[in-house]
Amino acid sequence: MTAEAPSRVQGQHRPGPLQGVRVLDLTRALAGPFCGTLLGDLGADVVKIETSAVGERSRKLEPSTSGQSLYALAVNRNKRGLVLDLRSEEGKAVLRDLIATSDVLVENFRPGVMERMGFGWDVVHAINERLIMARISGFGSDGPYASRPGLDMIGQAMSGIMHLTGDPNGPPTMAGVYMCDYTTGIYATLGIVSALYARQATGRGQVVEASLIDTALPMLHGTIADLLINGRSAERMGNRDRHTSPANTFRTSDGHWIMLLAGNQQMWERLARLIGKPELIDDPRYLTSPLRNEHVEDVESFAAEWIGAHPVEEVIEAMAKAAIPCAKCATVDDVVTDPNLLARGRIVYVDQPSGASVPVANTAVTLSDTPTSIRRGLPNPGQHSAEVLTEWLGYEADKIGTLAQKNIVYLGEDAARK
Repeated sequence: MTAEAPSRVQGQHRPGPLQGVRVLDLTRALAGPFCGTLLGDLGADVVKIETSAVGERSRKLEPSTSGQSLYALAVNRNKRGLVLDLRSEEGKAVLRDLIATSDVLVENFRPGVMERMGFGWDVVHAINERLIMARISGFGSDGPYASRPGLDMIGQAMSGIMHLTGDPNGPPTMAGVYMCDYTTGIYATLGIVSALYARQATGRGQVVEASLIDTALPMLHGTIADLLINGRSAERMGNRDRHTSPANTFRTSDGHWIMLLAGNQQMWERLARLIGKPELIDDPRYLTSPLRNEHVEDVESFAAEWIGAHPVEEVIEAMAKAAIPCAKCATVDDVVTDPNLLARGRIVYVDQPSGASVPVANTAVTLSDTPTSIRRGLPNPGQHSAEVLTEWLGYEADKIGTLAQKNIVYLGEDAARK
């Protein structure tokens, strides 16, 4: 990187909008932990509960730094760590105490697991009628697929997203990021915040449910209606837009790829003038967007010829001056040195318990009076066990020590070395 954005985990932070909200995070992998991270970004006190001293499996995924998975670091900030043996009755008793004083419980086990553990909705609601229980799964809690394991790429496949992604002559292609996982985490967070708002009026909690498949469907946009109403089944179109042209990737003279979208009549006319072909504006073949789509090969060839004769920065600058949406197809190398992102503090360094300082994407939403913030990195397993049991439950040191001796709770590496 050409410059390092300052870490935001040090110094004072103004209270976030969810300050005072207590969240039990019983999740692992990505969608669930990301939901917990978003709640933490908003100021909630999020406690990540793990069941062993080594933590959840995603802590071991590569790549890593200082023995910590960068995958786990990215979706587990702003949490405190507590290790609790949930197979033992004493451990379950501690969890019941935590539930009694919590506002939110987030879990992403397969449907039925929490019930078998003795913590289904009826049970937790009886313990704490104000508790909001967020349940994240692959396919929802009912229906014939409820018990199936769900992962992001499975959600992309079953939702139709993969069928619509990739080259028309190639295979269905998954997105380069875990879009279903992240979207599900966002929808779950929206549901939780909505339930917290509703609780102000009712005094009661409720179940919030989000699944990979359900949150993927809205991303199909109008294709569902187009099929059921008009009988048109959407197919892969590569990088072309379905509704207008030119809208595609084009190669510049210096070998870079750019994305161009001249999405309305005004943009098309400005593009025609920019590329030195103003006569296209009045050409009857290209007068409207539907007509341009009918002649998409011609329309794209006009843009490709001009773009292919100019270097990428010249293309982007010219398009910007003409108010035509255009951007370089950036590599990750480009992203981490992007002057706009760095100037706005979109990449920040977060200090981790290991001592490493790890760059991550900053919080995506800003609030003027109750700002989001990054206050801590991924906790070590059990790092805050004693702290949480004392603050949340008022347990005395002797009781915590006894639980630790029985391996009901783990107090972290520092305590283990003493």
